[in-house]
Amino acid sequence: MTKKEIRSGHAVHLRKQAEKIALGKATRSPENLAKMLPEEIMEMLSELQVHQIELEMQNEELRRAQEQRVAAGESFFDFYDLASVGYCTVSGKNIILEANLTTATLLGLPRSELVGKPISRFILKADQDIYYLQHKQIFDLTSADSTGSLRSGSVQPEQSPQACEIRMLKKDGSTFWARLEAIAVKDENGSPTCRIVISNIAESKRTEEDLVRSEEIFRLITENMMDCVSLVDVNGTYKYVSPSYRETLGYVPGDIIGITGFSLTHPDDLEKIVRLHLEGIEQGRREIIYQTRLRHKAGHYVPMEIRARALTGSDGKIIGGVFAGRDITSRKQAEDALHKSEEQLKLVVKGSTDAYWDWDLIKDEIFYSPLWWKQIGYTPDEIPSDSLLWEKLMHPDDRKIADKVFRGALKNGQEIYEAEFRLLHKDGYYVPVLSRGFITFNENKQPLRVSGTNMDLTSRKQVEEELKRHRDHLEEMVTDRTTELAIKNTTLQELNTTLKVLLKQREDDKKDTEEKFVMNVRNLVLPFVAQMKKGYLDAGQRLYLDIIEKYLQDIATPLMINIRQFNLTPMEIKVAALVKQGKSTKEVAELLGLAGSSIDVHRKNIRKKLGLGNKKASLQSYLGTLE
Repeated sequence: MTKKEIRSGHAVHLRKQAEKIALGKATRSPENLAKMLPEEIMEMLSELQVHQIELEMQNEELRRAQEQRVAAGESFFDFYDLASVGYCTVSGKNIILEANLTTATLLGLPRSELVGKPISRFILKADQDIYYLQHKQIFDLTSADSTGSLRSGSVQPEQSPQACEIRMLKKDGSTFWARLEAIAVKDENGSPTCRIVISNIAESKRTEEDLVRSEEIFRLITENMMDCVSLVDVNGTYKYVSPSYRETLGYVPGDIIGITGFSLTHPDDLEKIVRLHLEGIEQGRREIIYQTRLRHKAGHYVPMEIRARALTGSDGKIIGGVFAGRDITSRKQAEDALHKSEEQLKLVVKGSTDAYWDWDLIKDEIFYSPLWWKQIGYTPDEIPSDSLLWEKLMHPDDRKIADKVFRGALKNGQEIYEAEFRLLHKDGYYVPVLSRGFITFNENKQPLRVSGTNMDLTSRKQVEEELKRHRDHLEEMVTDRTTELAIKNTTLQELNTTLKVLLKQREDDKKDTEEKFVMNVRNLVLPFVAQMKKGYLDAGQRLYLDIIEKYLQDIATPLMINIRQFNLTPMEIKVAALVKQGKSTKEVAELLGLAGSSIDVHRKNIRKKLGLGNKKASLQSYLGTLE
């Protein structure tokens, strides 16, 4: 039954009630009241009062209906205009007929500027084809309805909304992603329209893009990292493996996807691994770390460290896991080498007189060897042992410098350090020790442990004290001897001064003697030589007399006086005198009765002593300048 039919039936009912009331009023008109009995009048008054009450009740019911209508209108405003999504009605020609406030807010426009405008104006041009295709599909479905028409405002029972995702334009030109869900209806005039729900999905789109980027980053990381990364389902079957499996285990992804990880595990490790996984599940641990051996494609086993993390569904149940494996062959080899070194170190320490100690900085655990305790008079564990014991036993004056050396080595990444300090002995005295430490750092230069030895310096200190006493004694003796030598030096200086005076006096006397000798040669000898030359002499006698005269003249000249300062030998003086006269080497050799080679040697020595050496200056000319 339609609303029009309901309203028509209600009017007929009211008409019949009115006629009935009018008939009653006619029987109770004033001209008939005189004919009525008092009882009838009272009954009539009673009916009128009841009727009045009924009218009042109807009036109250109408008022409540009006209030409900107003409330319904307000609710419609809340549900329609203030909805979290946009609602709009579009004509068959894509003209906006109605729109709620949310639609206007999404598009950044007043509602009045939306109505009557094509909806395509608010759709990015690149996405308009998507909308038009949706719009066409909606009305194609409507025209295919077997009934051939739709009632006003109704929807086909079998029709479902058509959805699409497009970018819509705001007033300022910016865009946002929107999801449009549309369905076809007919308006009151029977014209086809489309009701559209507009949802802002910008945030979900960003989430999708972030998810895609995250997946790309995850794949990029797993495909370029050295660790073997894999995804398995709840049965342990490989669903994904990274390319690094080929580098580490020789498998390409196609070789192992679809098989279980346990099929690659060393048989001796299976029980341990299954137990670890079960314990992890029971204890609610999301991640476990263990070591195992996986079979290489070539047949041998590779030691691996596995980090396994459970994947859970929305219900909290485990649906699979992520595994990251790392080849630890090098680490195992290093551990074996370290174990061997530790064994060797134990043998060395056992035969050494130095006290060994080892401090694990991560766990803050320290080991003191029996000899370490013996150095300070204790037996192992006789007193509480911790990493601060050595500092507690240290002499107060040594703590600052020892701590500075140790902390400085840790801060600067210095592997080896040494420090001297004193430790309190059980008997109350201090034992001097030389502590040498070796610090182990990780790849980030963080210190992990410190190992070292303490050498008892008591004997060395005693020797040093003895040496110091001897050194002090020697220094005292040196001081005394220095004082004695200073006194003798003063005496020698006085004697030297006296000697200088005497030597000067001797030089003066020598000079006077030479001057007297020269005067005597000039005044007493040369005149007689001149007289002898006047006498009868043969050629040989005259030659020798000329030579004698020449020598005497040379003695009496400045040449002989000046040439003495060059420390020439007597023979070199004779050679120099003849050279100055212009005699050749042959002539000098004949006159002196020497070989020519000897004269050459003398000439060379004379040049050297006169400072001529390899100079090209003439010896005869230079000797002439000395007069």
